[in-house]
Amino acid sequence: MQEPRTIERIAEVLAATLAAALVLLLVAAAGWYRASHRPPRLSDLPDDQRQQLAAAMLNRSPGIYVATWFEPAIGYTLRPLSEIEAWNDRFTSNELGYRSGPVAKKPGTFRLLFVGDSWTYGMGVSRQEAYPAVVEEIARRQGVTPPVEAWTLALPGYNAVNQLAALWFFFDRLQPDAVVLAPTVNDHHSMLHVLPNGSLGPLFGGRDEFGHPHHLAYRLEHADSFRARSRLLRIARAMRDTEKRLLERGVPVVFFFIARWYPEEVHLLVRGAGIESPYLVVPVRLTVGERWTNPDIDHGNRAANRVYGEGLYRGLARRLGWPPLAPPDDPQLAIPYFDRPSLEPNHLWQRRRQRLQQGYNRRNLASDWQPGGKDRWRQVAGPMNAATGAMGHATTILLRRRAGSSRLRVTVARFDALPSLYPLRLTARIPAGGGGTQATTTVPADGPPQHRFTLPVPDDVAPGTALDLELIAERAAAEPPDGKAPRSVRVLSVEQLD
Repeated sequence: MQEPRTIERIAEVLAATLAAALVLLLVAAAGWYRASHRPPRLSDLPDDQRQQLAAAMLNRSPGIYVATWFEPAIGYTLRPLSEIEAWNDRFTSNELGYRSGPVAKKPGTFRLLFVGDSWTYGMGVSRQEAYPAVVEEIARRQGVTPPVEAWTLALPGYNAVNQLAALWFFFDRLQPDAVVLAPTVNDHHSMLHVLPNGSLGPLFGGRDEFGHPHHLAYRLEHADSFRARSRLLRIARAMRDTEKRLLERGVPVVFFFIARWYPEEVHLLVRGAGIESPYLVVPVRLTVGERWTNPDIDHGNRAANRVYGEGLYRGLARRLGWPPLAPPDDPQLAIPYFDRPSLEPNHLWQRRRQRLQQGYNRRNLASDWQPGGKDRWRQVAGPMNAATGAMGHATTILLRRRAGSSRLRVTVARFDALPSLYPLRLTARIPAGGGGTQATTTVPADGPPQHRFTLPVPDDVAPGTALDLELIAERAAAEPPDGKAPRSVRVLSVEQLD
């Protein structure tokens, strides 16, 4: 029989052992929780997966570009006179750095210049399969004289500023006889820049070419916020100025609204900008889905480019007096052509557009925001880590205006690793036609780690439409020990209040 004191000692040892095991278990559980709930890091991946990730990134934006130091507004071209393999094609770039023919124009040739972005470039198909080449092929088959040469002045990532700058810089060398301007629904995004490895990326810090305080790119293609609509109208007016200059030089113009436009939006932009030349609008149904897109690139596939080329040729035939092409056997493959803006009153187009876009917003855009939620990254239109809410100098978050809401409540938190950054002045604003609203707060250097403030919602932002919440910090700093991206605050939530 054990002595009572001996039994007590055994019990104490067992209790201590159990407590230590419990502490270790809790520490391990906490470590597991942090590891499983924090965003994955590059260091978490084994070597083979890091290499796969690098290959996937280069496939999306291969290192094939050079900056146009001679005209910064163009941004970049391909490496001139280089063997290039990218997006399912292998080719030699020309002397200007485009996937097109020689710069010198052959005598007796009708040069048709296509100005656009990745959809006009033909991302995912060969040069011969892209729709500009399809137009040239049909013109040859139809016996158009003089013979037509399709010359493509377009690259993936180009926005309207890049496109128009390239057109005018190279205009005298290219000597076009007619121009197709092919805007897409994301041509109002900020310009991309060439990285040291020759791929493309956004410029973090500083104003973009539209004067916005940060790089802006809408993940939701049909975002109908005031800022998005204002930028679209601005590029439409720039294209109207280009149209006017071309017509003064005797160069006819056709507009080809190719990628995922609502016709109602196009009619309003054409009328609002004063565009006078004929235009075509590719139906959205011909730019989405497995039948019409490359699944890994999300651009028109070979079959789609054939339909685009045939539809555009029919429009060019009407504009330029070429031999007509029979309409498609399937009416669903027709691409509508408009000699001039629709005569219907603006308010009818606005009502139809609003109905379409509010349905789109209900399906795709939440009325609040918090980091890490499903598809919440699609609401972020500026530099920001959507998984953690970490922002740098400035960012934009999109929300769907909820009926009855009058204020936004924004909750942010300091970065513990950046104590010298605070107190920090933070400005929030919502742009709108009537001037919008703005609020300024100061994130304190001490006290509770979270800071909360409110901002009125403009009365002229209709319920169901998108609004831009723009956050601008007076300064930002890199987070130690190895941080490269500047940080200011972490946005924890954005809520709408009645």
